[in-house]
Amino acid sequence: MGRKLQIKSHYSVEELKARYRACHDPVEARRWQLIWLVTAGKTLTAAAEAIL
Repeated sequence: MGRKLQIKSHYSVEELKARYRACHDPVEARRWQLIWLVTAGKTLTAAAEAIL
């Protein structure tokens, strides 16, 4: 079981999702997606597996 990661975000979960989806650079998009998934409650391990 993965561990929970606490992220102090200046963006809401919806704003992070929008930034991820609007990003044209694939590397930057994956970074936003990872932050979005962890902020939405996924463990770091589950979020990392989801973006592979």
